[in-house]
Amino acid sequence: MSFGQKFALERTYMRQAFDLVRSWLPESFVDEAVFAPWADRLGQGEGRFPEALALLPSPERWPILEPACTVHFDSDPRDIFLGAITRKAYAFRQLEKLRDTAEHLPMFRVGWIGGSGSTTYHACRHDIVLPIAGPYLDQLLIEKVWACNCSTMAMSNPMLAARGLKVAKPLPQTVPTS
Repeated sequence: MSFGQKFALERTYMRQAFDLVRSWLPESFVDEAVFAPWADRLGQGEGRFPEALALLPSPERWPILEPACTVHFDSDPRDIFLGAITRKAYAFRQLEKLRDTAEHLPMFRVGWIGGSGSTTYHACRHDIVLPIAGPYLDQLLIEKVWACNCSTMAMSNPMLAARGLKVAKPLPQTVPTS
């Protein structure tokens, strides 16, 4: 798969991600009438983020974007919003891939990507292993967390054993501490 094909694949999830992330903001904050044409073009691979910046409210009008997995206090909230759309589009794609491979790789491991600006919001889930067939994957996917860089990895039972990991029950609740 070429880079262009991979990028085009992501675009198929962009409208879905936009609708999800927009739902995290106060009602009418991102005006549907203004954004609908752009979001439709985004879903077709034609909408671009610089166009969206002009449509979004100015930074001083934004609410505090909480909870956050990674915090960059000097970031423009519009960039965080657009970044969340991209991250959720990748997450929707990852969900499809995990379900496609579930017959051979029935579990998934959550990886918390720490580093500069990271909070402990998702740290309690690092290296948690859960079944793909359960409700947990959807729960993680739609969870409202700004600037999340956490990842998932499909795993088989032999892979779990080789890494000394076990399936968790139930999904640990997030505990924001920052």
